Amino acid sequence: MPARHWSLRVSLAVLVVAGTATMISKDVAATGRTIDSMVRIRKVMMNGIAVSFTASGALASARSDASGAGLEEIGCWTVDGQSINCLAADASGSQAACIVADSVTVNGVKVSLGYVMRLAALNGDSFIRFAGVADDPNDPLTSYSCTSLQVENRSIYSPKQ
Repeated sequence: MPARHWSLRVSLAVLVVAGTATMISKDVAATGRTIDSMVRIRKVMMNGIAVSFTASGALASARSDASGAGLEEIGCWTVDGQSINCLAADASGSQAACIVADSVTVNGVKVSLGYVMRLAALNGDSFIRFAGVADDPNDPLTSYSCTSLQVENRSIYSPKQ
């Protein structure tokens, strides 16, 4: 039987997000407390242009931020049930946004990507994480396509107040 060779490609942004999730889990296990997860945006820059980003945060924490550190916002929505828009703004004023169609056509067959279904699980106490890539990494005014959307409803995140 021939030997199989597997290659693994993981983007820097995914590694950062995975590290954050591990750190959060360890903190909860060690303290037994809930987490106020502020909005976090991480951008991968090339020649002064963000070529990709990840954004994450709990809706309740962003909406309830009374620290005076700055306005935070995070969320995703659909206008037509066919595409998803996601937006995040952190306390420092950094913003990230992306859009993605919920379906693609492959060989003449429309295939759902499941983004609208994932979005249906979103509520006021949810934690969300999304990522985007630049449609044109050479254009400073480029738009971004969402490449992933994760919705978590877990008791470790503080509820809205």
